[in-house]
Amino acid sequence: MKTKDAIFLKDVMNGIKRKTLNSKDTKSFYANCDLFNLPSLQEKSFANDIAFFDDINFILSVIISIISHPHILNKGEEIILRSELVSSLSNDMFLKTLKDSSLWKHNKEKEKIPEYVYYYQHVDNLKIYENIFIVYLINLISNELNKESEFYSSLISTIRYNNNDLLKNDHIQSSFEKIDLLQKKLEKIKSTFFYKSISKGGNISLRQVTPTNILLKDRLYNYCFKFYRKLVSFEDLEDSSNDFKNYFYILFLKCLKAKGFKLTTSKINQNEIFDQDFHFERAILLTNGIFDIKCFLDEGINISIIHNKAKHLIVNHKLYLSNHFLFTDIKDLINKNEENVQVLSLFTRANIINNQLSIILDNLKSEQEMISDYIDDLMLLYKANKNLYLKYCPYCKSNDINEIDEDVLSCNSCRSSYTFLSPDELWFLHLRRN
Repeated sequence: MKTKDAIFLKDVMNGIKRKTLNSKDTKSFYANCDLFNLPSLQEKSFANDIAFFDDINFILSVIISIISHPHILNKGEEIILRSELVSSLSNDMFLKTLKDSSLWKHNKEKEKIPEYVYYYQHVDNLKIYENIFIVYLINLISNELNKESEFYSSLISTIRYNNNDLLKNDHIQSSFEKIDLLQKKLEKIKSTFFYKSISKGGNISLRQVTPTNILLKDRLYNYCFKFYRKLVSFEDLEDSSNDFKNYFYILFLKCLKAKGFKLTTSKINQNEIFDQDFHFERAILLTNGIFDIKCFLDEGINISIIHNKAKHLIVNHKLYLSNHFLFTDIKDLINKNEENVQVLSLFTRANIINNQLSIILDNLKSEQEMISDYIDDLMLLYKANKNLYLKYCPYCKSNDINEIDEDVLSCNSCRSSYTFLSPDELWFLHLRRN
């Protein structure tokens, strides 16, 4: 999660924490959870990205100004040139030429004249530290825009899942338009003599940027230096993971309440739902009269669900919560022996099968829609002919069906599992959407 997004999330969670200081008990918390304000993190992230693209546009204009009039190092070196190529000599070079007889020759009139002369040549050197930094910054911006382009490409709506409106993602369209303009601007910058000259010989890389006098005191270079520091801080923050998990757990409870789930009379619900550090590691038991759900939070949301017609079946699920778009923060946490596991990021939901991620190819949905869909998938009930679907998968139609447990059927093709509650009703214990 990017810095600005993480700061916004922390403010949201601190606000909820302050409101619940005197209502740690499960009953009070659940009674009031639908009143907690959970603004969309997606909307905030989109807005921050647009502002970031505007900042990049400004700094690229600054870089273009620097390229027009860069700082240079004026070097001098002593060379020997043919005399006809030199218009004038300094006193030092003239005296040195006079003393070197090897440079002189006789002309037709037998006069001694200089054939060659010593000459002090001034050379402008672009490749100073500050200009190397500018090229390094250009490359960083280019890499960042490539990542942003890849990210937004993954959010493009498709016609899958009966989506008949491909115009509704204004945020994505606006971002793509800005990214495209910025990349064209970058192409022009990379075609300049300044960029090519400094980049010549390989990739420019700086382990650490030193704030030199030019970077601090030259207005244009200082803009770039400040932007570099901002760009570095724009990257992911690791310490936002707890806030991210708490956000989605509260949203999960709010969705369950909206779907009619109420607290049971279990003694478990008499405990405090979170500790002094706002960690939701204590279980809560809920029911809607058909399903009983027990859940608690650790690396993700742990869920045990029972249907009142199949009380001998306790179906366990886990929803890992990742504040990294590519799920890099949870890959090491996944237990290879866990079943019925999914992972949710701010924009994406995925199955985990044999410790491998399989993205659920959905069009962009809000946080609430993703959580709501996940909950619905836990309780999918269908009218179905038992004799037929004992042999064929009701999701993918495969006939590669095994009975993996008492009354539990599993499809070896799509890896979904289900059970029959009656001869004409089935419950998907786990639906492997793809």
